[in-house]
Amino acid sequence: MSRTLFIRTVLETLALFLCGVLFVFAQSVGDLRDKIDDKRDEIEDIEAEIARYEQELTRVGAERSTLESAIAQLNLTRQKLLSDISLTQKKIQQAQYTIETLGVEIQDKETRIENNNTLLAQALRQVNSTDRQSFVETILSQEDISEVWVEMDQLEQLQATVREELFKLRDLKTELVEKQTDEQAEHDNLSSYKSKLTGQQQVIDENKKQKDTLLNQTKNEEAEYQRLLAEKLAAQKKIESELQDFEAQLQYALDPSRLPKEGSSVLAWPIENPEITQGYGLTSFARQGSYGYDKDGNPNPHRGIDFRASVGTPVLATAPGTVRDAVNMDAVRGCYSYGRWILVDHDNGFSSMYAHLSVMSVEAGDYVKQGQIIGYSGQSGYATGPHLHFTIFDREAVQVAPFTWSNGCKGTRVAYAPYEAYLNPLSYLPK
Repeated sequence: MSRTLFIRTVLETLALFLCGVLFVFAQSVGDLRDKIDDKRDEIEDIEAEIARYEQELTRVGAERSTLESAIAQLNLTRQKLLSDISLTQKKIQQAQYTIETLGVEIQDKETRIENNNTLLAQALRQVNSTDRQSFVETILSQEDISEVWVEMDQLEQLQATVREELFKLRDLKTELVEKQTDEQAEHDNLSSYKSKLTGQQQVIDENKKQKDTLLNQTKNEEAEYQRLLAEKLAAQKKIESELQDFEAQLQYALDPSRLPKEGSSVLAWPIENPEITQGYGLTSFARQGSYGYDKDGNPNPHRGIDFRASVGTPVLATAPGTVRDAVNMDAVRGCYSYGRWILVDHDNGFSSMYAHLSVMSVEAGDYVKQGQIIGYSGQSGYATGPHLHFTIFDREAVQVAPFTWSNGCKGTRVAYAPYEAYLNPLSYLPK
């Protein structure tokens, strides 16, 4: 084969190969992206459905507490939870399609890099061979001098193509690294969605259990429901007073220099799209004696903040740290307090508490990252409606111990601290 023919063959092979690969690649990726777009549309529809359930739950929750409204709320909650699960399943499918797309793109780039390397090696050998031959030798080697100019033109074209393909090769390798990083991130998303799905299914099970318990306890009688409600309220105020009376006896001097400064925004919100329904301290709700009274007859303050959170809302770690304890106070009958709660110790000197959960997804000793799902909101313990109660402590002062000084909560554990060790979360959350 003459060099002229060889150079032409190399150029044509490069062009044909790139066109063929790009056509197959475009077909595969196009099909997968169509599937991703379909899932995106389905996700938007389910999100709109969930928003409607949220509005209806807010409306029902604002009504007077009756057995009928309580059952309606549980039924609505179940429908919303089923939509939550469907949404997560769609996101899992979307993530799987995205991973497949990235896989095709990665394979395409690896194939193109491999083939470009082979073709470029051939082209470079020809360029080097020609470079070693003098212009006179090139002329003398050809029978027809016109072929010399043709070959020289083709050689320049080949050199330009080699330079261009080398640049493309470098860019391909950069894109390959980026795609591989994206693929790992999407695998992490997929694992997170699958874990979330497990938690949401547990919330569904808990919802059914609550409804069955409510119907068994009330025998579907409104009068019995109201009697149980009043009994729970009285027990809750008593338990709250027992805890706060005990904490009032504890002595502690807070050293602010050990803690982050107020306004530093070192904590992240414990739920997405936060809406605060009750602040910290002597709120109007607290002044009504909702948390009992101290020995002087003064109403106890609210020692945390409350967020609006329908049952099944993911609860997120506000900062990285280690779970000190995860307790279900509802395991003790008649203990109407924080219900299911989690306490996390953070490296920044704080401890954070998340209460009234429906499901706890971590246990004592687990290390959690900021933003990691640690549980799901609910209405466990005593709560007038589904919400998340969130408290921040000075880590050195908060303790977890058996609630032995409580008449209604013996047999479970409680987190307690001197009043001075309770901190207003809003001083450390984002503005």
